[in-house]
Amino acid sequence: MFIPVNRATLRRKDFNSVLNCLVSDQIAPGPLNQEFTTSLSRALTVPGGVSLISYRSSIHCALELLELEEGDGVLISSLAPKEYLQVIESRGLVALVADVDPERPLLSTNSVQHQLASGAKAIILYYSLGSMPAGDDIFQLGIPVIEDITQAVGGVWGDQPCGSRGRVGVLSLDPGGLITTGCGGMVFSRDRRSVRTLKDIAGQGFYDQLLPDMNAALGITQVRELQRFLDKRFEIAQVFREALLRSRHSPLFNDEDWVCVDFSFPILVKDGRLEVIQYANKKGIQSEPAFKDAIVAVEGYTSPEGGNDSLGGSSSAGLDSSEGREINTARQFPNAQELLWRCLLFPLYPSLARRDVQLICKVLSTLP
Repeated sequence: MFIPVNRATLRRKDFNSVLNCLVSDQIAPGPLNQEFTTSLSRALTVPGGVSLISYRSSIHCALELLELEEGDGVLISSLAPKEYLQVIESRGLVALVADVDPERPLLSTNSVQHQLASGAKAIILYYSLGSMPAGDDIFQLGIPVIEDITQAVGGVWGDQPCGSRGRVGVLSLDPGGLITTGCGGMVFSRDRRSVRTLKDIAGQGFYDQLLPDMNAALGITQVRELQRFLDKRFEIAQVFREALLRSRHSPLFNDEDWVCVDFSFPILVKDGRLEVIQYANKKGIQSEPAFKDAIVAVEGYTSPEGGNDSLGGSSSAGLDSSEGREINTARQFPNAQELLWRCLLFPLYPSLARRDVQLICKVLSTLP
């Protein structure tokens, strides 16, 4: 049996919740949407938000809240999902793409300072692979921050839950996430006035994109199990880390000072990335590049290995050659590119059976 990198954690309770919704004939957005939004807001310790049918709509709604003007710059990590480029551009804004820290897959302080001089009016802080900042410098810069906690929901940073420091937060609810409603996203805020504004925005411009009750029914049971899901992921990740230490490769997060959620199991290959992927596949385990859908993977970025493959192309960085539009000035993102080419994901989710965990451990410890 092939073990995929991502798999939604679904149990009988989830099936029963959705079935009860179907039996009630109330599958359009309604009371279950409100119940899910309230329960997830409570888990995030924020006053509230809006649950929509797509992640992209949630990003649109978050940017709408900030009331940015056409031409304003939005600072974003080169490791954030490339959907952000499409949303930012469609709103007439300018994506200011920045490199990540050499030690963490998050916006680097130097890159942020440089882009602020270019006129950034907002920052999108994407917590790649569950990694959270070591400090709160970005929140002290005086410009609004959107926290995307898709890969870090449930995490605690200092004495506050992840997502409770920015002006507005975003969370994808797609199947590959820590919790899922089958599709969709949530946008929320720590400020009650902003929550009211979000609801007004959703009512005016996104009224036909609210999350249906059928999906919300699944989300309600998922939220109840969030902490158990996170505990199980941590438990499995600890076993995987010990196994990987017997190989010549290393875990991405190997420092006790890291503050992160075990979204997946990322490793840094020393070399021979394709050989590692092929070896795992032969053993029945899927492995894939961690940032294949990130901004840095847009065609046109440089590969440090020299050559082309499905993740990169020419050495003229900074252009989305599929559309011919300028993403940023012609800059390289060396730290993000290093992670693009060295970081691979292995399966890590609560529904892994004991035999699956044992097999993955064996493979991790014997990687070529």
